[in-house]
Amino acid sequence: GFIPSIQPSEFLKLTLIFYLAIWLQKREQLIGTWKEGFIPFASVLLLATILVALQPDLGSFLVLSAIAVVMFFVAGGNIFHVVLGGGIAAIMGLPIILEKEYIRNRFRAFLRPDDPAIAETIGFQIKQALIAVGSGGVFGVGYGKSIQKFGYLPEVQADMIFSAMAEELGFLRLLIIIGMFGILIWRGYQIGQEAPDRFGFLVATGITTWIAVQTILNIGVNLSLFPLTGLTLPFISYGGSSLLANLMAVGILLNISSHSVYETSRARHSRRHARKMATR
Repeated sequence: GFIPSIQPSEFLKLTLIFYLAIWLQKREQLIGTWKEGFIPFASVLLLATILVALQPDLGSFLVLSAIAVVMFFVAGGNIFHVVLGGGIAAIMGLPIILEKEYIRNRFRAFLRPDDPAIAETIGFQIKQALIAVGSGGVFGVGYGKSIQKFGYLPEVQADMIFSAMAEELGFLRLLIIIGMFGILIWRGYQIGQEAPDRFGFLVATGITTWIAVQTILNIGVNLSLFPLTGLTLPFISYGGSSLLANLMAVGILLNISSHSVYETSRARHSRRHARKMATR
């Protein structure tokens, strides 16, 4: 029978956001301290990301870390603690992650895509992605007319879909898509600012950071600005787990937004009612 493939890391992002929102809300007065704030936070983050890091799923690890750090910071965390902790984590974690040969090859391909050792594998993928982006020009070759996606560009339906889009749609239409992502991210952070409570603020911030970081990393990889991460482009790349998690996240954002609108209208109604009572 048909057994659907599920990517647990996609739902781990949403789970981490909710857990951290509750945890940070409860520790509001202690977040800025090292012993009662940062150390417990770092422990939570370590538990959430250690399995992902050991796989190693570098892309999901980066997104989870970014979500957690941004949520910690906006909750009142000390930026010095974050920088110090991040430095320690990098020193301790990078050697473990780089033990995996394919991770090392990704960095090697990023720095030297023509390296003979990886020229026919990861280096080939990066070069084909850049060829696709360059082939699109300003106006693109047209819908469905991409050449690179037919056997030349590996993983075109997943993390390399931006390159195929660049080839078919061209620079101008890609700007529209990037602009739509920008509006979504701006609106997400705005929803957080207008949330009726601290929990909603933290959840909205976490979800928006997730979408923002994953979008930036995916596009950056396709433009050879970052090493390969394996991350999908939110809402566009093929993958049921990714799309479902993204849609759930946006649904939660809309729910927070609707509550903030409701709270605002209720407060306005209360003020109007109070003024009427005062004039009687």
